[in-house]
Amino acid sequence: MKRARMKGASHFVNVNLDRDMKRRLKLASFHMETSMQALMEKAIRQYLDANGF
Repeated sequence: MKRARMKGASHFVNVNLDRDMKRRLKLASFHMETSMQALMEKAIRQYLDANGF
């Protein structure tokens, strides 16, 4: 039953960023008028696609 509830649910991943990377991400998010999370998801998806995963 627990697996059925988890199917399709969102899962979180923590990423440790240095100050400069966080600042760049925040600035990009502001200029692109999108969330930092959306940018991270897109970057991860592009990386996985480019590497055949």
